[in-house]
Amino acid sequence: MTHDTTYRGKATAVLFAAIMVVSAVAVGFAVAPAAAAAPDDAATPVAASIQGQDVPFQTGDADDYDVDEFYTNGGTDLQGDLLWQGQTVGVTGLDADADVSLRESRDGDTDFVEELRTDGSGTVVFDTEDLDAGDYYLDGAGADMSPSETFEVAVQDLDTAFDEQSVQSDDDAELEIESNRGSYDVNVSADGDLDDDELEQLFEGEFDVSNVDDDDEITLEGVTDGTFDAEFSDVDDLSTGEYEFSFDVTDTSAADTASISVTEAGEGDLSLADGTTTVAQGDVAEVTVELDDTDSGSVVIGDFEENNYQANISVEDGNDDGEVTVLFNTYAAGRDDGTVVEADDDDDDVDLGGERGDLVDLLDTGDYAVSASPTGLDDGDAEDAIDDVSDIGTLLIEERSTGEMVLWRTSADVRDDVVDVQSDDGEDAAVEAITAGVEDDVVTQTDTAALGDPSDVLVHQIDAIGLEGALAAQGGSNAEALEELASADAVSLTFTEQNPGANQEAVEAELGDELTADDLDVVYDDANGEYYVFVSAGDVGGEDGDEYDVDFTIETTLLTDADEDDSDEEIEDAYESADAAFDLEEADGSFDLDPVQVTNAEDQSVSCEMNVAPGTELALRVRSDDAATEFIKNTEGVVVQPDGTFSGEFDFSEQTVNDTFTVSTRNSPLTDELEADGEVVEQVQEPAVFEVSDLDPTEATATAGDSVTVSATIRNTGEQEATQSVALTLDGEEIDSQDVTLAGGEDTTVEFTADTSDFDAGEYEHGVATEDDEATGTLTIEASGDGGDGDDGGDGDDGGDGDDGEDGGDGEDGGDGGTDDSTPGFGALVALVALIAAALLATRRTE
Repeated sequence: MTHDTTYRGKATAVLFAAIMVVSAVAVGFAVAPAAAAAPDDAATPVAASIQGQDVPFQTGDADDYDVDEFYTNGGTDLQGDLLWQGQTVGVTGLDADADVSLRESRDGDTDFVEELRTDGSGTVVFDTEDLDAGDYYLDGAGADMSPSETFEVAVQDLDTAFDEQSVQSDDDAELEIESNRGSYDVNVSADGDLDDDELEQLFEGEFDVSNVDDDDEITLEGVTDGTFDAEFSDVDDLSTGEYEFSFDVTDTSAADTASISVTEAGEGDLSLADGTTTVAQGDVAEVTVELDDTDSGSVVIGDFEENNYQANISVEDGNDDGEVTVLFNTYAAGRDDGTVVEADDDDDDVDLGGERGDLVDLLDTGDYAVSASPTGLDDGDAEDAIDDVSDIGTLLIEERSTGEMVLWRTSADVRDDVVDVQSDDGEDAAVEAITAGVEDDVVTQTDTAALGDPSDVLVHQIDAIGLEGALAAQGGSNAEALEELASADAVSLTFTEQNPGANQEAVEAELGDELTADDLDVVYDDANGEYYVFVSAGDVGGEDGDEYDVDFTIETTLLTDADEDDSDEEIEDAYESADAAFDLEEADGSFDLDPVQVTNAEDQSVSCEMNVAPGTELALRVRSDDAATEFIKNTEGVVVQPDGTFSGEFDFSEQTVNDTFTVSTRNSPLTDELEADGEVVEQVQEPAVFEVSDLDPTEATATAGDSVTVSATIRNTGEQEATQSVALTLDGEEIDSQDVTLAGGEDTTVEFTADTSDFDAGEYEHGVATEDDEATGTLTIEASGDGGDGDDGGDGDDGGDGDDGEDGGDGEDGGDGGTDDSTPGFGALVALVALIAAALLATRRTE
């Protein structure tokens, strides 16, 4: 029976389908004339007659559904359209009460997403909230869509932000809105802090506002990208404080928040000049606050709940420049060790109203919140100020380090100039003065320093990032603070002699002992974390020829990786040092010509050279030797150049040829001023230049212990007679010398004999050198071969054969084989000759 019923049902279905087709054709013919005659906008219901009954074509109405988008043509008008994730969509014109699939089309493949069902009106409703961005289509229930005829789902983004951190209650703030969607509606609320009327007052000047009947939310209609005024001044009785606004797109999941602090009208505003201030651990941070319509407020550094440290600081603009820079000492913070905060400008006032956090070590590296508020502290408490914050920034504390030391030298005059600039214009100006000195070659890198009166000044450029706070905590000048740290064994600065000689203790000068703050000047380069420490070479305690090492060391565990409870060895291993080396030499010099020659004309130059620091100032004096032609000429402000030379200009136009004079230096660093004879000549002769040529030998080999003779030609290619020391050198070391005097154009041969007994086997560079020139060659020294020749004496044993002849006794000479001058086998040869002679004699006698 079931079988019959099944076939009967199938037959009925076929018949029903046929009737439907015929009916549809009939209806098409019946309606076509009417459709052609009807106007385009006429809506003619379409009906079908099925088994004698009229069945209307079912469609839904958008007003009957709570949807964001509604499509009426079975999906035809949905094809190619863009939907936004979160929208609710209705599609009508589908088969009634039928299943329909939502599928995703991707790279030629399709994925099933969800099965939906139409209602009695042929309408299906679906939500895009859970759909990823991509292409989708409806399949089934007569939907006019396919894998290639799809709609797109996109994800909307939304960014909202106020352009300032704070706004006064009688002012407006700019609100920036940005999205990848052209136009949309946005619900706005303020976490219940503003009701719908207050929200409307805030935004109605820029937007169409609806939904004002909600207690604490409104809708901004037709929002697009742009910058809009939020009119806080229009809000009645607006309370001060922090406001967070929520912006939620009405038909998608896009949302964002924007915060702003509202301050009292007319109370002013504080803002941070830099959103982030970076400082090395142990250094002093410069936090600059800008004040608008007020001359006071507060700054809070850190959050005790988050950082276990917080500094509540009051600020006051004392010079009405609208700015206060707070110097925050990360070394002293939380440790009751020196001043934690102070004003960069003496006209301003900065006070630490309160500090939370009892630290043992320095503030940890990391981020610390910095907030500024026009509200002052309440007996050191910052609660009200934090509730009325007008700007927020960050203090970033980074790791500290100790780098290298670079050694420079300069003159006492340049040092005084730098110190004067430091006193008058501050550290930055002093650093600029040092930099200018380097550019002008009056501050030069060095490994030597001259001792005199005054001596050269050593300038130690020390890279010590993170030391600034420790110095500032001591108070006083940089030099005084450095001495305090040295006395407390936190740092050390030590000069140590490296060549004291046998059985002698090295000379040592240490800051806090032999050296004091009075011996130092210290300039701090904040931009690079470097210190320029000025010390006179004469204060080190050495003398001509001494070699020194200078060492600067960070020893305190606060500034190294060691802990207080580590062992002494571990603490010492963690020291951070920078060092350099230099030699001391007595200040000395000479005139280029001796005698000095000038003509009887203006602008006559007298030149000298000294081994003192460039920039050293002195004077030259010329005084006649003859009372009949008495004259004195002075040139002040003569400056030593980077190559050690200096010169002064004199007017000799009133003098006559053959006048004589004495020229001398004055006010120089030398113990004894330079002095030379001078004369007025018709033409100044070129100074003597001793050139070296014809070195002999240029290549030589000698046995250790032998004497080597070296010669060379010395020629004075200048015009003036002069005397120079000519030296024999071996690998640059002088091993012998002699004085040579030559008139202009003359030459001579010098000869040296060198004893090689003290030299090891090897290859050496030998040479002959003058003050102006040098010629070099190669000398190879071989190890001594003495005693080795003694082995040849073994040949002397052959002399034993001489016993057979009359002269055989000569064989004893074989014992002399050990003598250097012996000839091996000589005794045997004599014996052989004697035997032959005897044989010949015997033969003759026989004949």
